[in-house]
Amino acid sequence: MPASNNSPRSGINRANLRSAPPRAAPKPVAETLAPAALPRPAAAAPTSAFGEFLQIVGAAALLLGGLALLLMGVQMMSDSVTVGKHLAEAKAQRGVLVCQDGRMVRGDGSLRDLILADAYFSCTDWRTLQSIELEEKNK
Repeated sequence: MPASNNSPRSGINRANLRSAPPRAAPKPVAETLAPAALPRPAAAAPTSAFGEFLQIVGAAALLLGGLALLLMGVQMMSDSVTVGKHLAEAKAQRGVLVCQDGRMVRGDGSLRDLILADAYFSCTDWRTLQSIELEEKNK
């Protein structure tokens, strides 16, 4: 059956195949702006030997300070475990006085002693066995 003139034809439209006129390449931004309007990179300030020395000393000081803080943190965690062990031992013993709370003590509290000195356990809360038994009954 032949196709009628009113029906749309399938196929390629030759008008669309014509080549479009060549487009002009976009101009670079540098050509569109005036030369005075372009931002200029800042010139790097010359560094002196003394400035570099100060940077090295500052970095070393920060590194040593961070290391000291890390060591103090590790010791504090270790102390909390040690305090728990001492308190568990004290509660297991039966005597007239029982230690209920304590802390680890290092030297005179200076930075050197906080990092390097050996710690010992010091009980801060002594209770009698009778008062502990009364507290347990009241609970």
